[in-house]
Amino acid sequence: MDIDYAYLWMIGGGILLGVETLLLPGVGVIFAGLGAVTVGVALLLGLPESAVAQFTLFFAATALWGALLWKPMRRAMSGSSPGYGDMVGQPAKVVKGGLSKDANGVIAWSGSFLTARLDPASARTRLDEGADVVISRMEKGVALVTGADETPDTSSTV
Repeated sequence: MDIDYAYLWMIGGGILLGVETLLLPGVGVIFAGLGAVTVGVALLLGLPESAVAQFTLFFAATALWGALLWKPMRRAMSGSSPGYGDMVGQPAKVVKGGLSKDANGVIAWSGSFLTARLDPASARTRLDEGADVVISRMEKGVALVTGADETPDTSSTV
């Protein structure tokens, strides 16, 4: 049985991208994920054949993606980039996992799925799947939300 390493690299890259998106936002695993996908595409094009060449390309591509995207990602994660203003104060719905002040879940907002957590300023301790929420602010790429029947504090929006 021949193993097509191109697809293994792309699956591994997809897993790393998923880890960054869903479990560890802001850690930087995204660069390794993009590096792995780059190796997979290069293999499909017939470029590196040996394992040494594949891993060399992986580390080089990871470094290149990191160099290209580090500052824009850091700005986005710190909240200093524009783009969150239209989200704050908007309604959303908890669609996966439920939310608490120390556990992330997923909300649906305007056709997009976002990682979210219950705002520490909220009087609630938990919001279950299906709950209506309001985005009160963004913090490091995570939407902080309150129950829809609470008044969100938007004085510290970023």
